[in-house]
Amino acid sequence: MKEKKQLAFIGLGAMGLPMAKRLVEAGYPLKTAVHRNEKSAEELQEMGAVFEKSYSLAVKGADVIFVIVPADDEMRKTMLDEAFMEALKPGAVL
Repeated sequence: MKEKKQLAFIGLGAMGLPMAKRLVEAGYPLKTAVHRNEKSAEELQEMGAVFEKSYSLAVKGADVIFVIVPADDEMRKTMLDEAFMEALKPGAVL
């Protein structure tokens, strides 16, 4: 059986949390970090997701990275962070 891709998910709001839940329910290994809502994080962690202390740690080693944040400024702060960029695996899909 083929090993499932490692996923990272950033943004567990109204759109992101349901999407992340479906990925975990489908058996994908998923890592994330808390953005705003700790309750969403706890709920997802109970389902089997792994929580890291930062987004750069969450994306380290991920094959596919999902980012759903509500504003351009948050996107820049997340994805243009030097530690985030350095943690990206060569060939990862963002």
